[in-house]
Amino acid sequence: MCVPEGRFRTLGFVTSHLKPEGAKHFSEWRKDESAAPFLREGLEILKRTLNWTSVADYFNRSGVATGLYCRNDVWDGAMVRRLYHNSILKGYPQRGATHSIKQNKTGRRISVKNPDGPISRSEPHLAHFEACW
Repeated sequence: MCVPEGRFRTLGFVTSHLKPEGAKHFSEWRKDESAAPFLREGLEILKRTLNWTSVADYFNRSGVATGLYCRNDVWDGAMVRRLYHNSILKGYPQRGATHSIKQNKTGRRISVKNPDGPISRSEPHLAHFEACW
């Protein structure tokens, strides 16, 4: 896999983890070390200010791209909140937070929160920082 030098700044947080071609499990993923300084500094700003928008301002000043499939060109507080609530950054990828239920009247399925909760597994090699829970 050939990657350019400034990949993190040009592609954004989409690349905070690298998935090698053909990888089928999280144990085969790798952490992208070029994202770590931005994520850690953003976490320090968040601890000091308790404000998601302050972290968004830091990302915008640093020139960190929002991502390939993001509609916004600049970071805002909601985007930063979604980023830091991503369980993969804490080393605990999860599945099954929601499940679908069939509505018999219409035949459609709706997505609802899973009452049993998500299934997560520990993958410490993917953690950029410690989980707070």
